[in-house]
Parts: sequence; structure tokens; C-alpha cells
Amino acid sequence: MLQPKLTNPLITNKFTLYPGDTLLSTLSLAILIKDDYSGRVITSGIQVFLKGENRLKPILNVSGYYCFMQLGDGTVTIVVEPNLGSSGVFFKHEQSIDLSTLDPKDPSREILLIPKPNYLFPKQATLIRGRVVNINNEGIEDASFKAVYVAVQNNNGAETEILAETRSDQQGEFVLALKRIEFKNKKKPLIIKDIEITVSFETIEKTVLIEGNTADEGVHEGDTFIMESIQFP
Repeated sequence: MLQPKLTNPLITNKFTLYPGDTLLSTLSLAILIKDDYSGRVITSGIQVFLKGENRLKPILNVSGYYCFMQLGDGTVTIVVEPNLGSSGVFFKHEQSIDLSTLDPKDPSREILLIPKPNYLFPKQATLIRGRVVNINNEGIEDASFKAVYVAVQNNNGAETEILAETRSDQQGEFVLALKRIEFKNKKKPLIIKDIEITVSFETIEKTVLIEGNTADEGVHEGDTFIMESIQFP
């Protein structure tokens, strides 16, 4: 059966196609968004757009990439935040990308979203939870946290490894989800001893040490360790 030919133009708010026309579009940027804790690709519960008056939105392809077309040259800022009306379980993320540094054959970038304290962690997760406050016991929002494991090595100084990074929410609450510790010639310990928590806010930095000198102290793997409130600065 013969299909009828197109006799009227296809009109959209961005272009008009007439019979016989071909529309070509160039991929400028493809963003793959992942959960920083689990590594899973995120394709729902968030909105993605370019920062600016027009808030240009991408096309989500079947592989989970958010694709921006025909952006030209220059630097753009990607914004990832919860859907409207939802607080979400990930912190808002902004990242600037210089389009001139991308490979035209593979203009892709990966973004990792940091879980909020209300994220549903699995039972086996090792967590450090706490709150950062000012001198009036009010929560400090958007303070940065870094958990560093310190292992003392004989004659070789201290060996360190970053276990987790996060920031505080509107109430000043934070959660550090520690990854598994694997050093050379060292098995994963049952108790994570001597963890330095570095707190940064604006231009000030403060370090708190969690020590585990006995079998009952320290951060036990698979448990949630509750810190006392950190007063800052």
C-alpha cells in the first residue's frame, strides 16, 4: 500500500521541515549521571538542564545519557536537582564544562550525585552520621566533609585513604558512607580505627579524629556510627 506524500510542512517551535528536507543535528554533550554510593545510573527523580535564563533541557536516550545538541563552543554549566515538589535523596549538583575540551567523537562526561542523609542505604553499609552546628546550635548547611583512614606503618610513616566525601543538608546533618578499606598486604579490618573527619566551610577547616583503641571503640563495618555534634568553627 502506497503511503501518502507529505504535502504540508512540519512546524515546531524550533524548526520547519518541508517535503524533501533533511534535518541534521550534532551531539555537543552527553551526560551519564550515577549514584556515587551504588554506582547505578540515574534516569528518574531528577531534572537536568543548562544553567541560564532558558534552562535548556537535554534528550534522554535509551542508554541513560542526557544529550544536549547544537550547543556550539564555550563553557556551559550543568545543573542536576530533584524534581519539582520533591526533596530528593541526592544533593543538587552543578558542574561547568568547557565544550572545547571534549572529543567530538565522544563528547561524554560522568556526574556522580552525593546521597543526602535521607538516602536509603543497604543494611551492610558502614555509615558515620552527625550534625555540624554553629555556636548557637543551629545547623550549618553546605559544609564539606571528608573521611580519611589513617593506618600507621612501621618505618614508613602513615598510609592514608579517602573513604568518603559529602556535605551537610539544610539542618546541618551529614552522612559519610565509607567504602571498603583495602590496603596492600592488609586485609579488611573488622573495626575501622583512626578516622580523620575534615570539615570545611567557606574559608575555615577543622579536623576531628575518631579513634578506636579497643575492640569496642571505633567504627565497626556494617554499623552506623553516630558522632556528637561538631561545633564549627
